[in-house]
Amino acid sequence: MGHDWGGMVAWWTAARFPERVSRLTVLSAPHPGVFGRYLFRNPVQMLRSWYVGFFQIPYLPEALLRANHFRILIRSLKLTAPPSLFGEAEIESLREGWSHPGSLTGMVNYYRAAFRRSRKSLQRAVAVPTVVLMGSEDPTEEVGLAAASQELCRHARVIVLEKVYHWPQREAADRVLEELLGV
Repeated sequence: MGHDWGGMVAWWTAARFPERVSRLTVLSAPHPGVFGRYLFRNPVQMLRSWYVGFFQIPYLPEALLRANHFRILIRSLKLTAPPSLFGEAEIESLREGWSHPGSLTGMVNYYRAAFRRSRKSLQRAVAVPTVVLMGSEDPTEEVGLAAASQELCRHARVIVLEKVYHWPQREAADRVLEELLGV
């Protein structure tokens, strides 16, 4: 199971090492092999993903993310969640983590590296039973990305969680747990 960046790792692991994965559940992350194609055919998703291009610039993204005590990161977090999902203590803990040397560069480098990957290397199909969970209100990814992900899965189910944003494991924890347990 993986969410967002962890979802991308989960997709890659299941595609690359199917003998080590019996089933896959991905939250708020499309199969990496369909993302680029979908992005360039869909202007709404392109607008939602503008920051991926911005993150290709050296040093500037980290400086802007660090500015004003991580104001942009906190705002982004709040825009991807229903009100009060993240409390002040949790936000303060995130600030502390972001303050460590290299933390922001590590976060941004994920996007830099993904942008430079060979498209062919991302096209591996996933053979194990897969569930893709997406929130209907996720401002970062269109629900269509979940359906597009089925192209590279042999056995996939897409579940759209109504009135859920980008954090289904927190916003709809019981439903996510049901899917994980196969209830």
